[in-house]
Amino acid sequence: MRLAVTSCVMLLAACGITGPEIEIQGTGTVEFVDVLEGCWVIRTTTHVLGGDGLPADLKVHGIRVRFVGTLHPDLVSTCPGRIVTLHEVERVP
Repeated sequence: MRLAVTSCVMLLAACGITGPEIEIQGTGTVEFVDVLEGCWVIRTTTHVLGGDGLPADLKVHGIRVRFVGTLHPDLVSTCPGRIVTLHEVERVP
């Protein structure tokens, strides 16, 4: 399923059908959401963010992270939250 969603997103982007992208940065808590195959999200005080770019070593439920990414407000997923492509992410002590 995730492959199908990624393929659709890539096809739309290749055709220039995606909307505006928004740079986003902040801190949040990594959470595992048990939906379908499961999703990793970052919960901030204002958003739930899901998508690509969370490294495997940071896929730990409950850790705090600092991130920089691109928010895609026109994309949707079967996972909860807004779609973001993470460019930088690091654990916060």
